[in-house]
Amino acid sequence: MSETHSPQLKLGTIGWEQGFEADHFYPDDLPEDWRLTYLSNELDRVAIPVLALQGVDEETVEEWEEDTHEQFRFYLWATSSDTPSQVAEAL
Repeated sequence: MSETHSPQLKLGTIGWEQGFEADHFYPDDLPEDWRLTYLSNELDRVAIPVLALQGVDEETVEEWEEDTHEQFRFYLWATSSDTPSQVAEAL
């Protein structure tokens, strides 16, 4: 018997500290350092702009992983204005 798979739509956002999220998504009394965890309870993905990763160390990335659920995914968001060296540094 063959299995049938239904298409899935995975929702995410770009970043978690600015834009619509900061103004309309988070509860007013939510501490800023809990925003990623709160977001991961509602969405499964986040894209992080290349420039936002500059200066972020490995320990911080590990904390992000600990603050989110197991199926949560992080993506690097590179635009045409990002240079190859900036993208390589972000990786």
